[in-house]
Amino acid sequence: MSVKFSQVFLKDLSAREKIARAVLSLADFSDAKNALTEIGPGGGALTSLIFPKVPSLKAVEIDKKLAAELSSKYRGLEIINSDFLKIDAQKIFPLAENFYFFGNLPYKISTAIMEKILDTEKFAGAVFMFQKEVADRLTAAPGDKAYGYFSAVCSLQTDIKEILFVPKGCFTPVPKVDSAVVEIKPLKTNLTNSFIRKYRKIVSYAFAHRRKTVENSLYLSLKGNFEREYISKVLKSAGIDPKYRAETISPELFKSLTSIFNLAKEE
Repeated sequence: MSVKFSQVFLKDLSAREKIARAVLSLADFSDAKNALTEIGPGGGALTSLIFPKVPSLKAVEIDKKLAAELSSKYRGLEIINSDFLKIDAQKIFPLAENFYFFGNLPYKISTAIMEKILDTEKFAGAVFMFQKEVADRLTAAPGDKAYGYFSAVCSLQTDIKEILFVPKGCFTPVPKVDSAVVEIKPLKTNLTNSFIRKYRKIVSYAFAHRRKTVENSLYLSLKGNFEREYISKVLKSAGIDPKYRAETISPELFKSLTSIFNLAKEE
């Protein structure tokens, strides 16, 4: 394990094979227009099954020691020793038309990585393993205990389904929690980048005070820049009861709220 980056490695062959099949089914990777990137290959548990079938695979590994070991083990595999959050996918695959990703994502930066991928132009699909609680948040529906900012943001732009439960005993060293694998496919939308940024901001404000009503959470998050009356009015115009809590509000309703909420004074 890399202590510095708190990595655990998937040892169970059956789970590895199931994940590899899911990744390979994303697209025809013999076609140069389809680019595949592995995020955090670690010891190469998935790399070993996918690289022989996708020679154009590229891997981004932040740990220098692991990157060197992978480079020696998998001749011809391009290893990018860097933080994925600082990588430009278009520069890795300048001729690609569709970007696909897979990997076992770290808990602490799973939201940041997901947002980066959603913002990646030409994103076409992904298969990721998360801690089970993160996977539950990704797939949660309004009203579910796990539904929150992560759920509302990701479901605006993608269709996400859990495809595999991975018990903690499948890893070494054995972590404290189970994991799950999800398949992510982008939805076809006409949303602009500015709208998406505004949507994320409003959703983050709505969930900032989970125990309060959405009206109170927005009011407190916006630090008094807007009168309660205005906040209540736009919520009602969007079809949202101001007394509801954020975890009951669907992405579609948040989308409507984003369309009519003027954040000019806050900005």
